[in-house]
Amino acid sequence: MRDELFIRAREGEPEALDELVRENLGLVRSIAARLSRPAEAEDAFQSGCLGLVKAIRGFDPQRGACFSTYAFPFIAGEIRRSRRADGGIRIGRRLSELAARIRRLDPAGNMRLSDIACELCVTSAEAALAICASQPVLSLSEPVSDDGTELGELIPDPSAREETAAERVLVRELVASLGERDAELVRLRFFSDLSQSETAAALGLTQPQVSRLERSILEKLKNTVLYR
Repeated sequence: MRDELFIRAREGEPEALDELVRENLGLVRSIAARLSRPAEAEDAFQSGCLGLVKAIRGFDPQRGACFSTYAFPFIAGEIRRSRRADGGIRIGRRLSELAARIRRLDPAGNMRLSDIACELCVTSAEAALAICASQPVLSLSEPVSDDGTELGELIPDPSAREETAAERVLVRELVASLGERDAELVRLRFFSDLSQSETAAALGLTQPQVSRLERSILEKLKNTVLYR
């Protein structure tokens, strides 16, 4: 019945698509929570829903893959793309109001931070954060040295960290799709870094059996991950 829903959704039936979206909103929220800060979670969730729709429309249940595993790169990809495309910087209302009070108190910017904090009954850290948050945004192409180095060249690319987090989630989902023995073999071989002989001893198997099982499991996982 569920396979039929995917087929009908791929054929353009809106009712089937809506039902599958509702069923998988928890998956989107889970991925959005892992790949975004709490303040960005709702925006990430909305972007992830777009990825979910793309995954539903492209999923073929006859290929035997787990839908959550198939959908993960679609959902995570949309979340990452939306974060990179969103050039706006949002400042919280409380910080904005505090920054405005600081500007009224010290329009020339000559007061010491501790005096500002004392006058406004806030901590020095809060005052410093408000001042920093209200500063003009610099262009990433702004030169920062005499040799022409631009600001953007000094900022680490966060995508590698995001990709690593996404890959960890995907690996956990893939291992969870295996049987108990196969999952334990993967854990011993690739997470505990045991040799095939050590893994065989732990599982009560022979080394050739572990070798054959390992090849079979890796092939299964490879075929399970269906990218666009």
